[in-house]
Amino acid sequence: MKTITYEDKTYEYDVVSTDAHLPRYRTDFYDECQESYTYRKYLLFGPEIIRTYKKVAFSLDFDIESYFLTKEDIRNAIKKKYNLIKRKEEIERGEII
Repeated sequence: MKTITYEDKTYEYDVVSTDAHLPRYRTDFYDECQESYTYRKYLLFGPEIIRTYKKVAFSLDFDIESYFLTKEDIRNAIKKKYNLIKRKEEIERGEII
């Protein structure tokens, strides 16, 4: 995974191919926090297994490493998603207006 910094916040990103027959790409940006869940190896018995994975902060529906996109295109797309994340945090704090 590679890292990118936007507005003093560092994200790790990964370019993912979504289909094998028709090549489509998306870029997932991961937050610093991790989520985990536990389950049993066998349905009701066996050792308990803990899986951890990085939480996806947001994703873009194109490859940000593509040669066909300019820096401005990518910067504007990331800015739009970042503003939506900030707005979500404001709503959770109760700042509706």
